[in-house]
Amino acid sequence: MAKRTLLFLKNAAPDAARDVYALALAAATSEATSSFLPVLTHAFVDTHGFATTTLTALAASPPDALIITSQRALDAVIAAFDVLSDSAVPAVIRTIPLYTVGPATAARVAAAGFTTIRGGADAGNGKTLASLIVNDYIHDRVVVNEGKEDYDNDAAAVHAPSRKVVFFTGETRRDVLPDTLRANGITCEEHVVYATTGVPNTGAQLSSLVTVLSSDNEAHELWVVFFSPTGSADIADTIASGAGNDRVIILTATIGPTTEEFLLRHGVTPNAVAPKPDPQSLITSILSAASI
Repeated sequence: MAKRTLLFLKNAAPDAARDVYALALAAATSEATSSFLPVLTHAFVDTHGFATTTLTALAASPPDALIITSQRALDAVIAAFDVLSDSAVPAVIRTIPLYTVGPATAARVAAAGFTTIRGGADAGNGKTLASLIVNDYIHDRVVVNEGKEDYDNDAAAVHAPSRKVVFFTGETRRDVLPDTLRANGITCEEHVVYATTGVPNTGAQLSSLVTVLSSDNEAHELWVVFFSPTGSADIADTIASGAGNDRVIILTATIGPTTEEFLLRHGVTPNAVAPKPDPQSLITSILSAASI
């Protein structure tokens, strides 16, 4: 049987053994190991100004909701909270309803003290989250501040006054979420809170790993797991050009359909696509494909 390694294209948790993906793999099988290859680096954008200007203004005049779709954006908000630790601003911000994507980010948002969280496991990508927000504010359900939710299906809710949401995002993001909100009459104010750059020479790092695995003269099954198109082009192109060899077969998996589409554009057909963007779904899809 080939030795199986899952190479996650992401930063590991500070304790790699406690990373949620490593834990999910270990819980599912003892016949595979985890490894990590970061493809992105991140830096916060003007944390002090974000805290003292943007968050302070939002606390004084809260929007209907906040949107955080990545853990990096949440980290930027938490860093800004630290700047404001002697003020009431963080406590006020935490009461504003917050929409997020995926269960992992939702769990971290809850741990950060936000009290009204929407989306999470029910919204695996920006498109789904946008539909949820539109449904909440335009069609069916009105969410108000101070951690309260008001259900109202009458005509007044359908023709509710203009809503405003604030989206904390990175420099690079897909347009579908803000465009969908604006097309439905919801004001979407965006604030870039972190910048992302790709790690150089990741394709060469993958090739080096293949060389190392080949050196023991045993068969290896190397699963390269993609989480985002951003920063992944070099590795995708390396795989498309034939990075494996007679001892190391390279297989690919993605966290969802957006990254699947990205790989297809680069000439790589994923062997597994997670039906939901969570660790258990991802690992299950990989192990199911591996057993075929």
